[in-house]
Amino acid sequence: MQSPLFNLGSGARGQQVRRSAGQFFVVFFLLFSACAKVGDPLPPLVVPPDAISDVETVRRTDHLQIVFSLPPQKIQWVELYRTCGTSPLSPEDATMLGRTAVDEIPLYQSGDRRFLEDQPGTNQVCSYWLQFVNSGGLRSPFSNPAGTFSPTP
Repeated sequence: MQSPLFNLGSGARGQQVRRSAGQFFVVFFLLFSACAKVGDPLPPLVVPPDAISDVETVRRTDHLQIVFSLPPQKIQWVELYRTCGTSPLSPEDATMLGRTAVDEIPLYQSGDRRFLEDQPGTNQVCSYWLQFVNSGGLRSPFSNPAGTFSPTP
């Protein structure tokens, strides 16, 4: 027994309503079941840390301090690079002196800047660069070169 609410009748009007409803559901199914894929999924946007341009060296009695600011992005490590000699000095030829966790780098005497130390050999002319590494392992471009001098004994 059919419910009177859904009794569309057996006449031409009932067949027309059933046909219209069937067509509606076919069109609805075709429109909304299709995949809207435009292309392959993209990896998440990954941005390396910014390079900084305020690296400088400060001469102390028997060592150098490499003073710098941190980039605005959250970073985990600071890598210090050095190259010594008289030929044109570039970061690509530099040797990494070390990798230090950001929370282990001391603050410099003036506010929010930080410093690392090095003791190059006597009478060496050296250049220093920094790179910053985030938790995903992405490195910043090299910083500006810092002071090309060594402490005098």
